[in-house]
Amino acid sequence: MILSQVSEDENDDLEAIAQTVNQALLNGTPVLYLHFDGILTDLGKTLFSQVFDVSYIWHNYWFHLALEDYNPLEYLFDNSLAPEIASIETLFTHLRDQDYAFDWSR
Repeated sequence: MILSQVSEDENDDLEAIAQTVNQALLNGTPVLYLHFDGILTDLGKTLFSQVFDVSYIWHNYWFHLALEDYNPLEYLFDNSLAPEIASIETLFTHLRDQDYAFDWSR
């Protein structure tokens, strides 16, 4: 079952929807809840409180936080990789450069 807090009808029976989702969970039906845009609707409130036991404080969108001129490549290739990851990078470099001692065609 896939559902969200978005409802197209203000007159939806929220209790019936919550009961249906609860019954699906009791029957072992997987439920995927998608919470769109941080807006908590009446349906979302009902599902959080009656079905998912979730306390909603605030959405995770901060209006004044932003990154400028961030380049993740600066941090990926600055030779400070953990040894486990560095060995994977070495493998990919050898494969990219075809620098290996075997023939793929055999």
